[in-house]
Amino acid sequence: MSGHFWAATSAPRDRIDIQQDESLRWFQSSKEVERGFCGHCGSSLFWNHAKNDTLSIAAGTFDKPTGLAAGAHIFFDAASDYYQVHPDEKTISGSSI
Repeated sequence: MSGHFWAATSAPRDRIDIQQDESLRWFQSSKEVERGFCGHCGSSLFWNHAKNDTLSIAAGTFDKPTGLAAGAHIFFDAASDYYQVHPDEKTISGSSI
């Protein structure tokens, strides 16, 4: 999807209010997952799994201050050799999502 780091957060779908969606496009990337992106520039914005009641949101879309903090590095076992993580940060082999 991004080829590299992907910082995201999530929120219950019923708490999300998208006020302008003229350029929002959705791509069905698998049977249960669709990805939302900007139809003008191609930026990845959302990740939506049909079985979850939340919508994952690209953390970079929020203005500062976000109040967000990294919770874990997922799919860590697939990270390239240049990817360094501080020993105090949580890593997960796959994804708990």
